[in-house]
Amino acid sequence: MDVTKLDETGTEAPEFNVGALVDAHPVGMLLSALGVGYVLGGGLFTSLTRRLLGTGMRLGFQLAVLPALEREVAGMVGAEDGGPPQ
Repeated sequence: MDVTKLDETGTEAPEFNVGALVDAHPVGMLLSALGVGYVLGGGLFTSLTRRLLGTGMRLGFQLAVLPALEREVAGMVGAEDGGPPQ
């Protein structure tokens, strides 16, 4: 028999099972706990956070934006030469 919990309005309340989340995603939960502890410990407005965000933005730009720009430029050069766009 399936037993469900009902909230005040009579609808089914979602259950939050931390143990199941830890079993399913142990590394993600560990990193989440580390992030929450870092923020609650006052590390949000520090020079380390500024350096980490700067490095992350730089890597994100290099990995996402530059290849897209290279494809666009290659497509424009191919279109000017009369060749098919790549």
